[in-house]
Amino acid sequence: MMSEFFLQKRELVFQVYEKAKKSTTESSFSGISKNLELVLLEDFGIPLSYKTFETYYKILVENNEDYKIKTTILNDLSTYLGYADFKDFTGQNPIKNSKIKISIDGKESVKETKSFSDIIINITNSPVFTLPEFITKHSNSFGLIGIFLVSGFILKKGDFFSVEKEEKRIQEIDSVIVQKNNLSKLEPTPAQFVNVPKQILAIPEEKNLERKKECMYWNGEIYVEVFCGEKIEGTEVLGLNEEAKLLRKITRPDTLTEENSLGKVWYDKSNNHVEFFTHYGKHPKNGKTLKEVTSHILEKYAKK
Repeated sequence: MMSEFFLQKRELVFQVYEKAKKSTTESSFSGISKNLELVLLEDFGIPLSYKTFETYYKILVENNEDYKIKTTILNDLSTYLGYADFKDFTGQNPIKNSKIKISIDGKESVKETKSFSDIIINITNSPVFTLPEFITKHSNSFGLIGIFLVSGFILKKGDFFSVEKEEKRIQEIDSVIVQKNNLSKLEPTPAQFVNVPKQILAIPEEKNLERKKECMYWNGEIYVEVFCGEKIEGTEVLGLNEEAKLLRKITRPDTLTEENSLGKVWYDKSNNHVEFFTHYGKHPKNGKTLKEVTSHILEKYAKK
């Protein structure tokens, strides 16, 4: 039987990964873990390698097996989630009994278990149907060819329809198909295009074609649209990206507070220098993934 201490460790690791996943644009398991390693070290001074955390997650959460974690690490991960320590985390996140409900044809059985959430499983036996009944229920979704194939099957097995009537219907449909094919092969004569105004044909005149700015470059604060092929000294010209255009550097970080920044501002810390931005994504210069701002980062760097 699972011990409560194991379940508490598993819940802690699960919540740490979920928070890390929401705090980065990385989508792969490895990318999220690597970003977590940087945040733990730079923002909280916690030296935990991403490989170690991946081991915790795979064994505890994915394999649902116990794994020994030092008390200091449990306390550090709890601090990352905003708790004082692991004892504070377990006190505010009690493990509750959940129920697994299994229903087979309306008859339920309930089993108590300790897990992240309630699980409900419904199993229903599918009804047996005959082929003619199936065709009646699904006639609207059958194609013409499908109906003929099924009809042919019925003619062989059950003799439900008259062979003569079926052959006559097929001949009539073949005749219609031939007529439609002949019409589609008719080519328009030149007389059909005589005196057609140019406006109706919607032929654009070359002089009205305007060159569009489909590239952009970072000017230090925002992305500016330019013509592709332009040379901008000191920066790289990139393909236009509408989402990247939402990225702006915050030039007055002293105005940032928890109220106007948490969940709305992202940052990059390189060489002990922090820059703040209005949108998630990559840093325009060094290419690092921007991280969601925390109270700790605001207190330590925004007021400088």
